[in-house]
Amino acid sequence: MPFEPQPASVVFSVSFSPDGKQIAIACEDKSVALHEWPMGTHVAQLKGHKARVWKAAWSPDGAMLASCSGDYFTPTEPGELKIWDLKTHTEETSLEGHKGIVYDVIFSPDGKTLYSASYDGTIKMWNVADFKEKSTLEGHEGPVRSLTFTPDGATLASTGFDGSVRFWDAQTGKHLRTFEKLHPVGVQCVAFTPCGRFMATTGAPAGGREAEYEVALSDVQSGKELFRVGRTLGPILSIHFSEDGRLLATGGGNYQLGSDVKVLEMASGKPRAILEGHKEWVEQVRFSPDGMALVSAGGFTQGAPGEVRVWLLSDLAGERGAERAPADPDELWKALAGDDTSAAYAAILRLIASPEVAVPLLADRLQPVARADAERIARLIADLDADDFKVRESAASDLAALGELATEALQRALDDPPSEEVRQRAEQILRSTSPISPVSGEPLRALRAIEVLEKIGTPEARQILQALAQGEPRARVTRDAASALERLGR
Repeated sequence: MPFEPQPASVVFSVSFSPDGKQIAIACEDKSVALHEWPMGTHVAQLKGHKARVWKAAWSPDGAMLASCSGDYFTPTEPGELKIWDLKTHTEETSLEGHKGIVYDVIFSPDGKTLYSASYDGTIKMWNVADFKEKSTLEGHEGPVRSLTFTPDGATLASTGFDGSVRFWDAQTGKHLRTFEKLHPVGVQCVAFTPCGRFMATTGAPAGGREAEYEVALSDVQSGKELFRVGRTLGPILSIHFSEDGRLLATGGGNYQLGSDVKVLEMASGKPRAILEGHKEWVEQVRFSPDGMALVSAGGFTQGAPGEVRVWLLSDLAGERGAERAPADPDELWKALAGDDTSAAYAAILRLIASPEVAVPLLADRLQPVARADAERIARLIADLDADDFKVRESAASDLAALGELATEALQRALDDPPSEEVRQRAEQILRSTSPISPVSGEPLRALRAIEVLEKIGTPEARQILQALAQGEPRARVTRDAASALERLGR
């Protein structure tokens, strides 16, 4: 079991070193604590800030740490940005320029630029070679709350209390595009799926609007919201995708009702686990680099001890984990398609632990997705405008079941102005069949089975994945199998 640090004050962020061997904990007590991971040996306490530390970020080479701070109660007072030498654990320099709290700091993937985000509404770019300011990025109409890079490292995304996400060229700082009014009360944070095609955003806690107690999933290129997941007790303060994109962790809560930490299964859109134990709300959640654990951290009461908890993903199925699942292969196969995410995960764990059962079972029952029948899809779209209501309903149901295989044809139908009936039905189907929309039944079973095969990773398991990856290219199951093979090949 990994360690659980006992911080003396509220924790606002945790971050892992590039090599995954250390963890930095940014605290209310104006310090950053460094610990070895996962053993927990205390390495150093970085002190010198004059206010709470909101974030600590590692340089890509692991030689430096940047931390930022500011007083929550006087947000327009200039915050601090400090750089620490991790060989000596001493302050290397302090950067000045922001006119408010410095909420976030992040190194560019190439390590040449440092970005900082502030309550003053600006983002600053700093040259890491000499730590001189390169430029100031403006455009947000209010405080800038967070900074995140897209998975390819080419684009910086910033979230603001103006309700927008703005995208910037990571090299030049040039503004690329803005998505406005994603959340009425402001955007707390953004996270990208590993493929980079979709983003998850959460609303800022200001105003306490219950409608914002969910994660919005949107298309990165258009900004169009696709669906929402993860209804919570209160504001969601942090989100993080697992390395394979199958899980989304959320953390937040309500100061009266306590914490709310969930691990959502993206395939079904439902919680794989609801994690209880925090006494106060959670400021941040992060999957460990090895994908074995989730770290959640927070607190609320000023001056009181903070909390850091570590959850092993293998324990998410509850007490006895895989042992809860049936041993019979037919029952395991049935559980993979079930609505009970905890029971399904228990079946996943049992299958991973029993490759001699799992591989033959999945080899026998999984089939690549058949190529789409274009003529049938065309007939079904035509039937959306049939005189008979039952025919229209049946066609809509069949098109929804085809999922992504029908999306291109449906979109073409919308481009050639259809009747109002066809337009409404086509748009409804398209909303429910985005490439990451929750699924059920056979597609859900196949996605969970692919997770099993990837975790087993033997040549025999890879052979099944290779067969699945040869299916209909537009199908989610096909893409997921190909992605699993790519990760196994790294």
